[in-house]
Amino acid sequence: MSAPVATFKTNNQSCSVQDVALKCDKLWTMGQQEAISRLSVPEKSFFSKSTKMVLVSDFGARAARIAAAYAEFYLERGEDGKPDLNGRFYWMGNPPIFSTRQK
Repeated sequence: MSAPVATFKTNNQSCSVQDVALKCDKLWTMGQQEAISRLSVPEKSFFSKSTKMVLVSDFGARAARIAAAYAEFYLERGEDGKPDLNGRFYWMGNPPIFSTRQK
C-alpha cells in the first residue's frame, strides 16, 4: 500500500477546540475519503462478526452512485446545500452523462 497523502494531528485535550488551516493535501485526502465511502458498501466477514467497507464491484451501480452524487450537488441537497440556489452549479450536470455511458 502506498504512503498516506496526509496525516492529521488530533487534539487530545477534552472539551476543547483547535482551529486548523487545511491545505491542499488535507482537503484532497478528505475528498478522496468521501468519494470512496460513497462508492463502498459494508461487507461482513465469514469468520468474523466485524464488517468492512468494500468498493461496489458492479460498474453500472458505481456509475449510478456517481450520477446521484452529482445530482445532489446540482440540486443543492448536500449538507451545505442551499436549495434556493438550485442549479448554480449547472456545469456539474455533464460528468454523470459520461460516467454512465462508458462500458
